[in-house]
Amino acid sequence: MKAGFPRPFLINAAQHQYNVTHTQRVQMLRKLFPLMASAMFMLIIFWPEIRSLLEKSHVSDTNFKKFIYARNRLNAPRLHSTDEKGRPYYISAKSAIQKSEKIADLEAPRSKMRMEDGTDLEIKANTGLYNDLTKILDYKNNVRLRSDTGYKLKTSLAHANLEKKQAFGDRHVEGEGPAGKVWAEGFHATQNGVIHFKGKSCLIIHQDKQAVPKEKS
Repeated sequence: MKAGFPRPFLINAAQHQYNVTHTQRVQMLRKLFPLMASAMFMLIIFWPEIRSLLEKSHVSDTNFKKFIYARNRLNAPRLHSTDEKGRPYYISAKSAIQKSEKIADLEAPRSKMRMEDGTDLEIKANTGLYNDLTKILDYKNNVRLRSDTGYKLKTSLAHANLEKKQAFGDRHVEGEGPAGKVWAEGFHATQNGVIHFKGKSCLIIHQDKQAVPKEKS
């Protein structure tokens, strides 16, 4: 009689090893995809300048950065990606100008991110600044925020952390909510989809609405 493990045991062990290897590959790919998407977004912004540099080999090394910063404009950039938990977010703009390797000025930026509760939060503005390292998008001038929970807000300055699924601002904010009209000195939208209002707040409740937004003083 030959010594060794029973055949079913060997099959189960092999299947277990395959499952472990497959799980590790899936986890690795889920971490790599957001990084690859961000890298492609920044590469797209850079590409017109890279192509020009390749076509104009006479550009000296000393003038490389000046040449990049002077002509790195891209029309209609778009980025679709996900965070570590697989929640999607989206960025678009009318145009983008690269300021450094990880930072770009955006004209008419727009972002949409999926919150923890499954609702979407959308923010628009006239201008913005995107940091690909921190995944933070700063909005300036005519900032408009809209959520699936019923909020339509306006302010002059706001920030969105696309990775942590949060948005916040410390400037005067006003607009409509699920309960009525609201004014406040700032706001904070959490990853759970809840919007808190900061500082002195005022709420005019519609008679046909019963939900009341959460406030934070």
